[in-house]
Amino acid sequence: MKNQMIAQKLHRDREEVLRFCKQHKRLHIFGTGYAASQMLRYLQEEDLHITDVIVSENKERDSWKGLAVYNLAECSLTEEDGIILCVGFALQEKVQNYLQENGVSGSHIYAQRIYGFNPNPRPMPASFLPAEEAAGQGYFADCQELNEIGSSYNTDKSSDYHNYLNKYEFFIRRWKKEPITILELGVFKGGSIKTWETYFEKAKIYGVDIDEACKGYESDRSKIIIQDLANEDELAKLGELHPQIIVDDASHIWSHQIKALFQLFPKMRGGGIYYGRFGNQFFRMQGVG
Repeated sequence: MKNQMIAQKLHRDREEVLRFCKQHKRLHIFGTGYAASQMLRYLQEEDLHITDVIVSENKERDSWKGLAVYNLAECSLTEEDGIILCVGFALQEKVQNYLQENGVSGSHIYAQRIYGFNPNPRPMPASFLPAEEAAGQGYFADCQELNEIGSSYNTDKSSDYHNYLNKYEFFIRRWKKEPITILELGVFKGGSIKTWETYFEKAKIYGVDIDEACKGYESDRSKIIIQDLANEDELAKLGELHPQIIVDDASHIWSHQIKALFQLFPKMRGGGIYYGRFGNQFFRMQGVG
């Protein structure tokens, strides 16, 4: 309950979401991508019941995360129905126009504004980097190997996107040739899993995700665990791995991050490094020992 209350307070458009949901007897999610997945988790934390999932004409599955999936043409919507538009920002206007053209009035559509991740983001131009980093100088200038590897695997942790890897390398390069254990929460397209494999020559890597398709990124040194990080009992089991490095880049729902931190940080090996991200800011914590 405590973690649910934290999530409620920190979700930026909570009041608007709840106001919209209370106005409609039946709630439908539009979309089955990243934004829909994250929004569904949040709505479930609020104990809101989602009737089903709606997509456009191109229905690729009959169910998604335990919910039935329907084409818009299959639905008979009334004044009691509300559609929560769960697509990234780049698609919202296009999909909203599509819904209205198919008879859904604007008052029955809520366009979420939290999860705007673009699965094919534009690389970050050098002008967005700190001037010293753009010039190859600065505090982390000699930490470029991990970033170069990450860029080659198109992970969004590289300087092409969020620019975290040179900071990571500064603190973890001492383990480059050691048989350590790495635990990464959130696998997505597998880019960072491949990055850890390449940089750490002897490491055992564990990636955790709710998407079963991520099992395809397993290898001799990388194991993918399909698990919902909202489950505290399952989190406790992950702590039994006693990793030296933990990277939390999963749901970015703050209650999930807080649960993971409290469950996993005490189980790290002494001197280990825990990386997390709140919003667009990452943090580092180091274990004692």
